[in-house]
Amino acid sequence: VSVTFARNFAAPAVTANQRAVAAHLNASYQTGAQGDLDNVFYGLDTTGTNAVGAAALDQLSGQSIGNLLTADAVQRGQFTRALEDRISARRSGRGVGDLGANASMLSLGADSAGLGGALQDASAAVAQSGPGQKGVGDGAVSAWARVLGGPTSVGGAGAFDITGVGVLLGVDKALGNGLVGISLGYGNFDNNGDTGGDSSADSYQVSLYGSLQSGNWFLDGTLGYAYSDYATNRALTFGTLTRVATASPNGNDVTFSLKSGGVFALGALTAEPSLGFDWYHLSRSAFTEGYAGSAGLGVDSATLDLVMPSVGVRLATTYGFGAISLSPELSARYYYNFGDTNVGTTAGLIGAPALPFTVETTGVGRNIGVLAAGLSAQQGAHLRVFGQYELSLSDDVTAQSFSAGLKYTW
Repeated sequence: VSVTFARNFAAPAVTANQRAVAAHLNASYQTGAQGDLDNVFYGLDTTGTNAVGAAALDQLSGQSIGNLLTADAVQRGQFTRALEDRISARRSGRGVGDLGANASMLSLGADSAGLGGALQDASAAVAQSGPGQKGVGDGAVSAWARVLGGPTSVGGAGAFDITGVGVLLGVDKALGNGLVGISLGYGNFDNNGDTGGDSSADSYQVSLYGSLQSGNWFLDGTLGYAYSDYATNRALTFGTLTRVATASPNGNDVTFSLKSGGVFALGALTAEPSLGFDWYHLSRSAFTEGYAGSAGLGVDSATLDLVMPSVGVRLATTYGFGAISLSPELSARYYYNFGDTNVGTTAGLIGAPALPFTVETTGVGRNIGVLAAGLSAQQGAHLRVFGQYELSLSDDVTAQSFSAGLKYTW
């Protein structure tokens, strides 16, 4: 008489991710000796309760690795909108002189920020005849800098928090009714996950941006490339097992955005409604984790594509106080993401004979709304300073960004 006991690592599994890694474990288990894999199996056998067993499956699944692309998407969006703010802050045909005879309590100081700057465009369209009126600032060159950062909370599968910071530097030149510029950026973020997985990134971005304007109508565009150095750390602590799996993959991102709309005076306000399209292609390299033996993962490469038409509006007014102009502004934008809403991670335990499994991590979602409020101040023809608060809300992501910067024109 022989008795055979079949192990079922799926017994404590509740979620789809837990069931996926459990199926991989079941397919990998053999009755003969399997080296370090036996230590992983024994650690699972000694978890004691279903709750602890389910948590162990979460740790082994590597779902926290997907947090990298979600956090990357959040930061790429913040960088893209910062470039769009810069374009809106100075359109072709906007004067760069100081407050003069044509200035009033509701007129724009030179080259003001965001939508506040659009007031002069609208005023010029009303006061002057003919579209695309050439402004006194044609040919002017501006250099600018912006720092931004803030917390992000991500819910759903494998909830985690992000702390991100970034710096953008740029220079642009007005060319007739157009604007062309280049920007360099550095970003950093740290992810702290609920399932024992932490990760971080240092990213380096170069972007081109520009604008065309005819009368009240404009077309803005940005194109960016970013390279990222990632670092992942996954704590694997369950039963008799205590290990930390680490890795250093890299990423390559391409981002593209177009916005088209108009600038219109509404009494004391300026409105800048626009339609837009954004496409982000984010990728992470394949890698093998170290320092965790067979509890570590061999991870396939991954991509995340966001395809986002959008609609939005900027509202602002400008107040002149002698030689100083202050421009408060509000903006709102809605994006609908036709692309990937979650991040998939395909991996397998190191040395396991079974085929890899796939788990999903919460992405940026389908519906994304962005609200922002800012204030800029300018004195004379050259220097402007500004600050902004931005709130981005999607299905499971709440991202906040605080930014400040300056611009110098000559």
